Amino acid sequence: MIKVAGKMGPKRMYESLRKFGFGEKTMIDLPGEMNGLLADYRRWSGVSLAAISFGQEIMVTPVQIAAALAVIGNGGHDVRPHLMRQMLKDGRMVMEYHSPAPTQVISPSAAHLVLDMMRYTVTDGTGKLAQVPGFEIAGKTGTAQKFDREKGHYSNEKPLSSFIALFPAKKPRYAIFVMVDEPKGAGWGGEVAAPMARDIIRGMTTYIGMPAKGQRGYEVEWGGVRRALAARTPSGAFSLPPVVLPEHGAATATKAEFPSDKGKGIL
Repeated sequence: MIKVAGKMGPKRMYESLRKFGFGEKTMIDLPGEMNGLLADYRRWSGVSLAAISFGQEIMVTPVQIAAALAVIGNGGHDVRPHLMRQMLKDGRMVMEYHSPAPTQVISPSAAHLVLDMMRYTVTDGTGKLAQVPGFEIAGKTGTAQKFDREKGHYSNEKPLSSFIALFPAKKPRYAIFVMVDEPKGAGWGGEVAAPMARDIIRGMTTYIGMPAKGQRGYEVEWGGVRRALAARTPSGAFSLPPVVLPEHGAATATKAEFPSDKGKGIL
């Protein structure tokens, strides 16, 4: 990183970081957002270029990191993050959030190259513990030292462990940032934060019904199921196998309630 920063020089390094949104608010719809800290390159010391290249002399927020990560997943384009798409009152939309037109931060080829590097991190690098069978994940581990204001230097006892992920790796739809403040033990991002990202991704794939490699998705139209069952029984009621409920023993249902919309699943 230091060698790359040396080739870029202070001015170009600073301008590139600003393009990614560091040093300014993302303008997310959340009060209290901070700018972070990225000093103008004309105020850098003789060691600032090297230090900033590996994450010191700069302060960023989790939202800034997630937004910068999304640039890689969006082919080099930036996207303003939002907590909400719209607000409804009594069934009517009263506010809708819009993002400004995306700008090109880096070239699509550069974004693709970085994405490939991140995929390698998970398959063969320090992010192996983020692997989820059946899914390709791109990620990067992070292990940072916190600045000790009382002692006036970076601390070896107070780490920040992190992991960023994009998935599916080939065509990313989701960006994830996990950060653990002062974990106990070694505190390496690949050991502390990567497994947490793995669990998040595993839960998300189940929730959204995303099939893994070798699986296929299906969709059930519950209205059709109800009509078919009603046609087979005069009263529309039917028996289900006994269901064992904790602390209540067995119970038998004589009528089933189905969702009114479509349901997704994985085979």
